[in-house]
Amino acid sequence: MFIMDALGYPRAGDDPAGNNSDYLAAEEGAYNKRVEAAWLKKQLGDLFEKNRECADLLGGKDRASLLLSKMRLQDVTEPGWKMPAGLTDRQRAAVNRVRINWKWAAVTFTFDLKSGQWDKTPFNVYVGQAFLEAPLPAQLTVAIHELLHVALNTGKESDIPSNEEIGRICGTAQ
Repeated sequence: MFIMDALGYPRAGDDPAGNNSDYLAAEEGAYNKRVEAAWLKKQLGDLFEKNRECADLLGGKDRASLLLSKMRLQDVTEPGWKMPAGLTDRQRAAVNRVRINWKWAAVTFTFDLKSGQWDKTPFNVYVGQAFLEAPLPAQLTVAIHELLHVALNTGKESDIPSNEEIGRICGTAQ
């Protein structure tokens, strides 16, 4: 199981065979127990365009778009996947909880020491087996949850809306 950014055929727009590319990407991902990173980001982007209240959780449409453009998905179940160098003990512990399937996802990001805010550099969202096996609405909820950690500059779960609240606001699964 792995995350692919491209499978070599269309994912957005018209498929030469006349098929619905978004539907095919979702079905193929579900069948193979993986998520295509670019496709998931597109679903999130579409959601933020259509649901202002959901985008506002992250600071508005522009901020949500910036977060999406910097998000990198890491599938920790991929054979040969290795823990990135430079993580703090706390970050390694969070990623390990995803690896043993105790958590669906975790995020690591860096912040500016002066402002204490996210420094707008790319960040990793680590996903595990539970995330990969979940239906799309649940994946969207969890991805938004992880984006909120970055948007709100916090690692504390108590500072983030619950998945139930995210699901209610964004119209995704809890």
